[in-house]
Amino acid sequence: MSNTQNEWPLWEVSVQPRRPEPLKHCGSLHAADDKMAGQYWRAGSGLAPGARKA
Repeated sequence: MSNTQNEWPLWEVSVQPRRPEPLKHCGSLHAADDKMAGQYWRAGSGLAPGARKA
């Protein structure tokens, strides 16, 4: 079994609730690319795929 933490880059996840508010750090996760990182974050945060937090 491979260890994805050693194979995939670490992505930092931030959100910007409203413009011009600053970004807020939400956490970090390992994923193959930025699209997958977004999907993992949405799945873990309870948001539907493609949804954006208001």
